[in-house]
Amino acid sequence: MYVSTGTGRHIDEMWFSIRSATAGVDAADRPWRIVVYTDDPSPFRELPVHVEHLTDGRVAEWLGGRDYLYRIKIKALQSELVRPGTDRAVLVDGDTYFKRPPEGLLRRIRPGTSVMHALEGWPFDDEAAALSARIAAMPRSAQDEIGSYVGPRRVSWNAGVVGLDALDVGLLDDVLRVSDLLVDSGFDADFHTAEQIAFATVLNRATRVREARDWVEHYWHGAVRDPFDAELARARLLPGDEAEQRRRFEELWERRPTQGRTYWGRMTYLRSRLSRWGIRR
Repeated sequence: MYVSTGTGRHIDEMWFSIRSATAGVDAADRPWRIVVYTDDPSPFRELPVHVEHLTDGRVAEWLGGRDYLYRIKIKALQSELVRPGTDRAVLVDGDTYFKRPPEGLLRRIRPGTSVMHALEGWPFDDEAAALSARIAAMPRSAQDEIGSYVGPRRVSWNAGVVGLDALDVGLLDDVLRVSDLLVDSGFDADFHTAEQIAFATVLNRATRVREARDWVEHYWHGAVRDPFDAELARARLLPGDEAEQRRRFEELWERRPTQGRTYWGRMTYLRSRLSRWGIRR
């Protein structure tokens, strides 16, 4: 499942990501479906997806009186997991692509076992310092509440992919609470990662978190994302039927970006391995 609000390059990225998920898999052979929660269904009408329209009222409700769009991701995942017939769901950011069909990733999820994109190791100093300062300025009751999740030994997980079993949907109330406490403290003015910290701390405490990096590439770093987005934008502007769309996807696939080739990607991977061995800084 995906979430799209407003306009921007994420729509082109989602086109590529959705194409990657369905590539080589006949519709009749898919025991899963792709759902897009969006305030504008028009860019997705020709894709093999089910669209959940986010009305202005629904967006306002899901924002909860806050100007923090990432909160909608949490609410969308919550909405999907309580849908009759849904036993698990994976929320995927737009700047991603599937390296193999999603079915195997979904099989990793079960009650008490979740997935996130990648373990990133210990938090970076600037984020940790900003978070500590914001928590220190909270009322004592809020400090005590968030301290049970965000402790000095926390590790960072990337939330470009988040998957959860429907039986664990109650954990998303805790994710919302942690995210809201951080946003209300002003932390979102320092970093946009309140939702990611909330997912990571809650799921890491209450479930066994498994990585999805071997199934999904998340190319968020500008060094690889920006050049590829320029190619996506040019390709998406060209007209063409379904066969042409598939051909265009295959050409772009040959030039797909890889996060691990960047310095940041290599350093994040190293930090994640060190943290698994119990080594910090």
